[in-house]
Parts: sequence; structure tokens; C-alpha cells
Amino acid sequence: MKQRWMPVTVLAGVLFVVNVAGRLIAKQVTEDDTTITVGLLTMGTVGVAMAVAGVLWSRRYPPVQYSGELLLAATIGGLLSLLVGPFVVGSQPLAEGVPVLLRELLMFAAIVAAGTLVGVLGTMAAGQDWKSRAWKRYTQRVQSKPRRVVRR
Repeated sequence: MKQRWMPVTVLAGVLFVVNVAGRLIAKQVTEDDTTITVGLLTMGTVGVAMAVAGVLWSRRYPPVQYSGELLLAATIGGLLSLLVGPFVVGSQPLAEGVPVLLRELLMFAAIVAAGTLVGVLGTMAAGQDWKSRAWKRYTQRVQSKPRRVVRR
């Protein structure tokens, strides 16, 4: 059980830590341009983390399993980032209002989905996903010639 859910919790933790680190850096910076740059880098890092997770999971597991696990990790990481993250930097989640929180949630979901899609589709295009490798093993097994029996 631990082997199955540990990667999910690690990915959720990575998403949370990246978001909190971005919030802490953005709080220390006073210039608007730098704050925007930090926010974009944070969201880019979240997208890259999900792309890497999509590549790793789509290589090892069938789509039914990895899609649910990636969705769960992204949901946990996103909720932690949006509801607990502001407390870490000394703010409150609803300090700017519900529309801003929903906008952040939708933006986080879009970036996570895009990163995961890039990772999984890249793996599929390279022929390294779970199904492609299974088909490759099948064709090799079927096309291999059986051993010839030599009679003396």
C-alpha cells in the first residue's frame, strides 16, 4: 500500500512546496515586474513537475491507474497550495475574495492539466508508454521464429 500512495503524496508535497516557495519569494520582492516573473516561474515549475510525473507514471502503469493517481495528487497539492499556502506566508485564503480564489484554482488546474498532457502525450509519441511497450513485446514474441528441432 505504501508503494502505491507514496508517489502521490510526494507529488502533492512537491506541488505545495513549489507554490509556497513562490509565495514566500513574491512576498519578499517589492517590484511588480519581479513578482509577476516569480509567479510565472512558479507556475512553470508546477507544469514541469506534472509533466515529469506524467512521463514517469505513463511509462509504468496503465492509463486507468495513473490518471486517477495524477488527478488525486494534483487535487491534494492544489487544495493545500490554495487553502494552506496563504497561511504560511501570513495571509488568508479568502483575503482577496472568492472570485480571486476561484481564478487561482482554475489557473492551477489548467497548468496542471497542460503539464500532465504534455508529459503523457510526449511519452505516447515516443512509443514509451505502458501500452506501446506491451504491444512491442507482443509483436516481438509473435514474430520470433520457433526453434527448429534438429533430428539426427
